Amino acid sequence: MMVRKTLRSFLILISSIMFMYCSACSWGGVFNSVNKQTVHLYGDVKYITDLAPSLDEEFDLQAVQWTSDSMEERRKVLIERLKTDPPDALILPENEARLLYQEGYLENLLPQYQTSLSERIVPSLIEAEKKNDALSGIPIHTTPLIVYYNKQWFDKANLPYPDETWGWEQFAEISGSLMKSNCSASDEGCYGHMMPFNLSYLGPLIKGFGGEIVNPEDGSAEGYLNGESTEQALLWAKHLITSDKIAPVVWNWNYSSANEMQKSITFYQDAFIQNKIGMIVESTFIYSDFKGALLTDLGVAGIPSSQRGTHYNESHGTLVLSIPKASENKQAAWELLTTLFRHVKVESSEEAASLINFPVIRTQPSGNKDVDIVSQAISNIVNTDLARDLYSYAEPYMERILNSGDWELHNILSEIVSGYELLQNGM
Repeated sequence: MMVRKTLRSFLILISSIMFMYCSACSWGGVFNSVNKQTVHLYGDVKYITDLAPSLDEEFDLQAVQWTSDSMEERRKVLIERLKTDPPDALILPENEARLLYQEGYLENLLPQYQTSLSERIVPSLIEAEKKNDALSGIPIHTTPLIVYYNKQWFDKANLPYPDETWGWEQFAEISGSLMKSNCSASDEGCYGHMMPFNLSYLGPLIKGFGGEIVNPEDGSAEGYLNGESTEQALLWAKHLITSDKIAPVVWNWNYSSANEMQKSITFYQDAFIQNKIGMIVESTFIYSDFKGALLTDLGVAGIPSSQRGTHYNESHGTLVLSIPKASENKQAAWELLTTLFRHVKVESSEEAASLINFPVIRTQPSGNKDVDIVSQAISNIVNTDLARDLYSYAEPYMERILNSGDWELHNILSEIVSGYELLQNGM
């Protein structure tokens, strides 16, 4: 009799546990044996675990990956899984997330952002991601442009390190002084600075000269890419290379293959590390490599300001965390996001420096100069999404611009505009 009573109590206990487990499942929060919420995440989990290692205490992150030989095939597989067996959340490039949202696969996260995260993310980054009052993903990683410099070059030239007050004219003057003090006549490949002659790098310069690459309202290029202020900015950048000869020719994208392009970029990154270039304009993704090589000799500055003192920047890639519409675990996915931003705290300047490749959008100074400069660069990001197609279309023309006479610039830009707008209109 006692055995039956004990057995019945045991069965009731098991039934209660199963009921509580199934209840948790029905509310979208699956818990494992140590009360961690399981979240199936498509993408590189490292992007968020590096930001907040303590997430492991609350979440069991299960990485979901589908490999493919091509981007097109990967996208087909991703869409099929979003229809049939979606993950709980996805880490995606911003443009891919925006397209999937337009196709109806992702949730609009703007209401949740406004309720829970508006105090944690710099508004300009959200504005850059938002389209028609919709937010296809919450930014968790972005790569603005910054200026890296070698402190030894400045010390040898007896120049103060750049601060937030410097402008483009001062940038050019400093580059010339650095080259004069640090490069001898026999130093082949020695330059004051390097900035790729590519619209995706020249965008902040063009805005600094008062120009625009495209109409910020509708993306049209007529009167913008071939506008007077844009032409002045491109001529200025061109003369630093062809006339002043204080910078090398770097096309960045204008190559027959991605491998050839990367070799050129890597060459000039290596030249900076090997003390052949005094300053380099590049995105934050390369910070760790430079810091590991130059150590305390590495300096970081923001992009120079316009003549009016306004700073402009743009991202060379933003990753967002998105939630599929068909997800059965949306609440846990959103809790993962809010927990991420709640847990990411910079307790020391050493920790801050380790996070610079995953710049969290923070509103308070971290105590680390480099990280704070990157944070400020993020706050200066201007929405350039409308110009991205034009960047790619214009790449083959950049060599012609650099090799042309100044009087030919307007005609070449007008040629780009005409061809681009015909393409956009489907003609």
